[in-house]
Amino acid sequence: MNKIFYVIIALFLLGSAFLFGMTLNYKDDSNMIERVERTVLGYLENPKLETFKDVSYHFNKISHNGGEVGYVCGFVSRHYDFSRKTEDKRFIVKTYTRPDGAINISIPVIDGIDELLTEAQVDGLWTKYCEAPTTKAIQ
Repeated sequence: MNKIFYVIIALFLLGSAFLFGMTLNYKDDSNMIERVERTVLGYLENPKLETFKDVSYHFNKISHNGGEVGYVCGFVSRHYDFSRKTEDKRFIVKTYTRPDGAINISIPVIDGIDELLTEAQVDGLWTKYCEAPTTKAIQ
C-alpha cells in the first residue's frame, strides 16, 4: 500500500512538471534567418557540410491579430556522398512572427529533397513568394 502511494505521488509530480514545462515560452535569441537555416539543415543528409547563400526574408502580409507572415528563401549547397560535387538547391520556409516577438517556422520546401511537390509547384512558390522585394527580418 505504501509503494502504491509513492508511485501515485511520483506520477503526479511528473505530470505537474510536464504541464509546467508546456506553459513556459522559450525565447530564442537568434534571429529568424539563423533559425530557418538550422531548420533547413535538419532536413538534409549531411548538415555539417552544407552552406547557405543568398538567404533573404520576404514580407508577405500582416495577420488578423497583428503578426507578420513572411518567407525566408535562399540556396543551400547539397554535398553528395563519395564525391566532391555540390549542387545548389532552392529552399522556401514560411515564417510567422507573433505580436509578442515569438517566431513560428514551417516545414521547409527544399528543391529536389521531398517528393511532395513537383518542380513546377516549387517554381510557382519561388516566383510568388521569393522574387518579391526583400525586407529586413524582424529580430
